[in-house]
Amino acid sequence: MLNAIRRRQKILLTVFVSLISIVFVFWGFYGDFQSRGVGLSNIAKVNGESISLTEYQLHYERDIELYQNIFKDQFSKDLIERFNLKQLTLDRLIDQKILNQGAKQLGLAITDLQVRDEIVRTPAFQKEGKFNKEIYLLLLKHRRFTPAFYESQVRQELTQDALLSLFEKQVHVSDRELQDRYILEHDKINLEFIRMDPNAFKSKIFVTEGEIELELSKPKRLEEAQKYYNEQGNLFKQSEEVRARHILIKGTDETAKNKIKEVQSLVTPQNFSEMAKSHSQDSSAPQGGDLGYFSKGKMVKAFEEVAFSLQPGMISNIVETPFGFHLIKVEDRRAAKQKTFEEVKHSIMKTRLEEEKAKVFAEQVSSDVWNNKDQKSSLGSILKKHDLKWDETGLFARNVLTLPKIGKADEIKKVVFDLAPKTYAPRLFQLQNHTYLLKVKQRESADLKKFEAEKEKSKENMRRQKQMELYSEWLKELKEKSKIIVKKDIFQEF
Repeated sequence: MLNAIRRRQKILLTVFVSLISIVFVFWGFYGDFQSRGVGLSNIAKVNGESISLTEYQLHYERDIELYQNIFKDQFSKDLIERFNLKQLTLDRLIDQKILNQGAKQLGLAITDLQVRDEIVRTPAFQKEGKFNKEIYLLLLKHRRFTPAFYESQVRQELTQDALLSLFEKQVHVSDRELQDRYILEHDKINLEFIRMDPNAFKSKIFVTEGEIELELSKPKRLEEAQKYYNEQGNLFKQSEEVRARHILIKGTDETAKNKIKEVQSLVTPQNFSEMAKSHSQDSSAPQGGDLGYFSKGKMVKAFEEVAFSLQPGMISNIVETPFGFHLIKVEDRRAAKQKTFEEVKHSIMKTRLEEEKAKVFAEQVSSDVWNNKDQKSSLGSILKKHDLKWDETGLFARNVLTLPKIGKADEIKKVVFDLAPKTYAPRLFQLQNHTYLLKVKQRESADLKKFEAEKEKSKENMRRQKQMELYSEWLKELKEKSKIIVKKDIFQEF
């Protein structure tokens, strides 16, 4: 999204006026805010050079206009806050100061004549192929830019271009480097895989009460459970709960409503359970409408809001939900609390044992899959028995950061691109507690003939990329060495 904004920003700059963080001058309208005594209150200082509040305000207003132009009807105050536009504007101005200071250190200086020539050459300011001062001032006025602000932007852009040209001279791109990059981007593979996930086997795992008690009797295991409880305390917070009964008459028509009114006229706290058994149309009717204990978020909203508003023994008025009409009686309430270790140690140990057994089970299944991978019938039986199936990644290139449907897996990439189609990877791979059997389904090698045809264009793209990398690294180093002071009280109040 930010890249798209920057691209759009560049377009707006070129067509009407630059919104790209730049600085400059034309016809006596000097763009240095400080030299004109504007904005005596400073919002920040960069190596002793001030950023005035007026300067910041002008750039912030222009940035807001830019975002309004991009997002149109979707633009809102929330969007400004989500993009943290105030901070982005300040960061950009700080970078501008550092950039200009660095350019001076390198002996780069943009003259007033260069600024003037750049403006004169801008097609938007021309009439019949010649610069027209009236059009220039009219367009600036239309965009609510002062000549000083716009000229300062142009100077900044020219400074940035001069720096980029300087870094361009340091860039070298070899044919071998280009070819390696092309192969990374265009050599592709599609993998078939079987994923063995221990969690998927938990339904096949059984832990007895005796096993749990035996493990809890071992000091080391008890200590493990206690450590887990201490580290995962949030898992053992018991939310507020109510125990309720209800009588449901299904439907939302007048017949259903009259029926629930009839029941309401007869029901009392003492006979609620019996009335539920004889009149409720819910599956809980045989239990006297008893729903047991439940916390917020477990029932439909209208039902839940009423249930949690009642005290034990109270019966609600008629409540309508998508299921029909209800009468609700609350039997008991439990306040929210933190469960003690003694209350949960049994469930903790049960979970730990299930996880351990599932891991061992998964390892055995993985071994069986590996040993039978070349036996189609045997492998099919194993997959069917354990509800496993083949999946595939789809084509991906060598330079992807994550493998589709698998995730970040540099070790897998190192191996599979050396394999021929229909070939298994030489081993099982472990990734995020999952085990993978991998097989190459399809290969698409990079077309080196096409590379030769596109080489010059690729070389130019790589040169620009390296140029920007050098520029960004240079600016980053300068910023790390700079003394930057932000007046937070002024910035926060802005």
